[in-house]
Formats: sequence, structure tokens, C-alpha cells
Amino acid sequence: SDCFSSSVITQVEISTLSNELSHEKKVVSEKNEEITKIQDNYIKSQEYAQNLQDFVKKLKEDTQKMNDSLLKIQEEKADLVNDLNLSRGNAAQLEEKLQGSKELVEQL
Repeated sequence: SDCFSSSVITQVEISTLSNELSHEKKVVSEKNEEITKIQDNYIKSQEYAQNLQDFVKKLKEDTQKMNDSLLKIQEEKADLVNDLNLSRGNAAQLEEKLQGSKELVEQL
């Protein structure tokens, strides 16, 4: 009888331990899933940060190109203004010569 009762207790203990073990396995499995999600999120955030850095780098390059273009346009504008002023100067000189010629003709 004693042997039987100790055997029954052992069965109950085994059953309890077995249930606890399966519960612990479930908990470990859930924790592993959480860890995997955290790792995935970490990788995604690193990729996002890298994309952001690439975008900022490209933005800086584009801004530099625009600034270079703007400088070029300003230089070209300055050249055009100079050319225009020279043309106006030449036109004024021609006008003076023409006026001088007319006066000569009138004197004849």
C-alpha cells in the first residue's frame, strides 16, 4: 500500500513537472519570437537610418550642383551685361560718327 501511494505521488509530481515544463517551453518560445521581432526591427531601423543618410548625402550633392549652376548663370549674366554695355557704347560711337557725317554733308 505504501509503495502504491508513493508511486501515485510520483505520478502526480511527474504530471505537475511535465505541465510546468511544457509551460516553460511555451514561455521560452514566446520570448524567442519577441527576440526575433526585436532583431528584425533593429535591422529595419538600421536600413532606414542608412537610407536616410544616403538621401541626405544626395540632397547635399544636388544642392551643391544647384549652387554651381546658379554661380554659372550669374557669371553668364555678368558677361551678357558686359556685352550689352559694350554694344551700347559702340552704338553711341556709331551714332556720333553718323551725326558727324551728316554735319559734313550739310556743310558741303
